[in-house]
Amino acid sequence: NWSTELDTLGLLCPLPVLKARKHLSMMQSGERMRLLANDPMAQIDVPHFCTAAGHRLISQEKNGDQLVFLIERARSRQSYYRVKNGSNHRVICQLPHLAAQPTHWPM
Repeated sequence: NWSTELDTLGLLCPLPVLKARKHLSMMQSGERMRLLANDPMAQIDVPHFCTAAGHRLISQEKNGDQLVFLIERARSRQSYYRVKNGSNHRVICQLPHLAAQPTHWPM
């Protein structure tokens, strides 16, 4: 069951993920989006995006050349601002308005 379907057939990396990110940012927490893609890199990019952004990848299927992903919008919109302190990183404040932007922090 999904509330939004996003057709990115014919688009190449990184466009399927960028369009998914844009549409997910406009959805409510817990809503689901069905993403259609046929770029082979989407098999790698979409799961990585979901992990980085905190969204739940419910399913991933391949039908011929077409990839079908079912993604649930993250329930928590928390994001953290981290400051490098020597070799350690520490959280100094939460910035909920940045949650739609996946960020990788060196550990």
